[in-house]
Amino acid sequence: MESKSETRELLHDIESKTAGLRSAAKILRECPPKEKKELICLMKQSAQDILKYLTNLEKEINS
Repeated sequence: MESKSETRELLHDIESKTAGLRSAAKILRECPPKEKKELICLMKQSAQDILKYLTNLEKEINS
């Protein structure tokens, strides 16, 4: 069974990554093409991290 602190940590990580992803999406329009490619790469990594955190949270909820 998961502790409340682990749940809070996962939720914090999800909130942090989603906020960063949202901010990146806002500035994406203004970036030159080279920076867009780099930013998209970082955004994809953040999205993968979010999926990992959500998967871990789901496992903990279902256990």
